[in-house]
Amino acid sequence: MQFQEFPGQVQSRAKLDSLDAALAATRATLETLAERLGEDEPEHLAAQLPEELAHCLRQDDRGHHFSSDEFFKRVSQRSGAGLPDAIY
Repeated sequence: MQFQEFPGQVQSRAKLDSLDAALAATRATLETLAERLGEDEPEHLAAQLPEELAHCLRQDDRGHHFSSDEFFKRVSQRSGAGLPDAIY
């Protein structure tokens, strides 16, 4: 999928108001996922994404163990969305 298509897909599937909200949600989710994944997993996932999003997975802070509740809390904080929206 090309980068230009990605935010529109997220916006549509998550029923978000704007492409900016879709990009914020996508970046927050990928950054939080990168913290959770270990070893080479973030790089494998990044290789499947457009470069404009892949960089969200390329960070040194990874391999943390936390619950799904904590995952959603972090996505909510990063994206600025309320917790129910982050869970959805």
